[in-house]
Amino acid sequence: MVYRSKTTNQYGKIKKNSIVISEKSLLKELSQLIEQSQQQFVSLANSNLTILFWHIGNSINKNILQNKRADYGKQILVTLSRELTNKYGRNFEEKNLRTML
Repeated sequence: MVYRSKTTNQYGKIKKNSIVISEKSLLKELSQLIEQSQQQFVSLANSNLTILFWHIGNSINKNILQNKRADYGKQILVTLSRELTNKYGRNFEEKNLRTML
Protein backbone atom coordinates (compact mmCIF):
# COMPACT_ATOMS: atom_id res chain seq x y z
CA MET A 1 0.00 0.00 0.00
CA VAL A 2 1.34 3.41 -0.96
CA TYR A 3 -0.01 6.64 0.41
CA ARG A 4 1.07 10.24 0.30
CA SER A 5 1.60 12.36 3.35
CA LYS A 6 1.88 16.10 3.55
CA THR A 7 4.45 17.53 5.89
CA THR A 8 5.00 21.09 7.01
CA ASN A 9 8.19 22.99 7.62
CA GLN A 10 8.96 25.01 10.73
CA TYR A 11 6.87 27.93 9.41
CA GLY A 12 3.77 25.83 8.84
CA LYS A 13 4.10 25.79 5.07
CA ILE A 14 3.37 22.53 3.28
CA LYS A 15 6.41 20.75 1.87
CA LYS A 16 6.32 18.58 -1.24
CA ASN A 17 4.30 15.38 -0.95
CA SER A 18 6.40 12.45 0.18
CA ILE A 19 5.58 8.83 -0.62
CA VAL A 20 5.31 6.47 2.31
CA ILE A 21 5.19 2.72 1.75
CA SER A 22 3.62 0.48 4.33
CA GLU A 23 6.27 -1.86 5.77
CA LYS A 24 3.88 -4.79 5.72
CA SER A 25 3.01 -4.18 2.09
CA LEU A 26 6.66 -3.91 1.11
CA LEU A 27 7.58 -7.03 3.06
CA LYS A 28 4.75 -8.94 1.40
CA GLU A 29 5.82 -7.81 -2.08
CA LEU A 30 9.48 -8.66 -1.47
CA SER A 31 8.55 -12.03 0.01
CA GLN A 32 6.49 -12.86 -3.07
CA LEU A 33 9.39 -11.94 -5.36
CA ILE A 34 11.84 -14.09 -3.37
CA GLU A 35 9.49 -17.09 -3.20
CA GLN A 36 8.71 -16.86 -6.91
CA SER A 37 12.42 -16.76 -7.71
CA GLN A 38 13.09 -19.74 -5.43
CA GLN A 39 10.34 -21.77 -7.12
CA GLN A 40 11.75 -20.96 -10.56
CA PHE A 41 15.24 -21.93 -9.41
CA VAL A 42 14.06 -25.30 -8.05
CA SER A 43 12.11 -26.02 -11.22
CA LEU A 44 15.09 -25.18 -13.41
CA ALA A 45 17.45 -27.26 -11.26
CA ASN A 46 15.10 -30.26 -11.43
CA SER A 47 14.87 -29.96 -15.21
CA ASN A 48 18.64 -29.80 -15.56
CA LEU A 49 19.13 -32.83 -13.31
CA THR A 50 16.61 -34.83 -15.31
CA ILE A 51 18.44 -34.02 -18.53
CA LEU A 52 21.81 -34.79 -16.91
CA PHE A 53 20.62 -38.18 -15.66
CA TRP A 54 19.19 -39.05 -19.06
CA HIS A 55 22.51 -38.19 -20.75
CA ILE A 56 24.45 -40.27 -18.21
CA GLY A 57 22.19 -43.29 -18.75
CA ASN A 58 22.30 -42.88 -22.51
CA SER A 59 26.08 -42.56 -22.52
CA ILE A 60 26.56 -45.66 -20.36
CA ASN A 61 24.14 -47.62 -22.52
CA LYS A 62 25.69 -46.60 -25.85
CA ASN A 63 29.38 -46.47 -25.00
CA ILE A 64 29.85 -49.20 -22.43
CA LEU A 65 26.97 -51.63 -22.58
CA GLN A 66 26.49 -51.14 -26.33
CA ASN A 67 22.72 -51.48 -25.89
CA LYS A 68 23.13 -54.97 -24.37
CA ARG A 69 22.61 -56.25 -20.85
CA ALA A 70 25.77 -58.32 -20.57
CA ASP A 71 26.97 -59.66 -17.21
CA TYR A 72 30.10 -57.54 -17.39
CA GLY A 73 27.82 -54.50 -17.43
CA LYS A 74 26.94 -55.20 -13.81
CA GLN A 75 30.57 -54.91 -12.75
CA ILE A 76 31.08 -51.77 -14.83
CA LEU A 77 28.10 -50.14 -13.14
CA VAL A 78 29.49 -51.01 -9.71
CA THR A 79 32.86 -49.49 -10.58
CA LEU A 80 31.35 -46.40 -12.19
CA SER A 81 28.97 -45.80 -9.32
CA ARG A 82 31.77 -46.13 -6.78
CA GLU A 83 33.92 -43.57 -8.59
CA LEU A 84 31.07 -41.14 -9.32
CA THR A 85 29.67 -41.40 -5.79
CA ASN A 86 33.08 -40.64 -4.29
CA LYS A 87 33.46 -37.63 -6.52
CA TYR A 88 29.87 -36.26 -6.79
CA GLY A 89 27.77 -37.78 -4.00
CA ARG A 90 24.89 -40.17 -3.46
CA ASN A 91 22.97 -39.33 -6.63
CA PHE A 92 25.32 -41.66 -8.48
CA GLU A 93 24.94 -44.82 -6.42
CA GLU A 94 24.52 -48.04 -8.39
CA LYS A 95 20.74 -48.18 -8.01
CA ASN A 96 20.49 -44.64 -9.37
CA LEU A 97 22.72 -45.46 -12.34
CA ARG A 98 20.43 -48.38 -13.12
CA THR A 99 17.47 -46.00 -13.07
CA MET A 100 19.33 -43.64 -15.39
CA LEU A 101 19.76 -46.49 -17.85
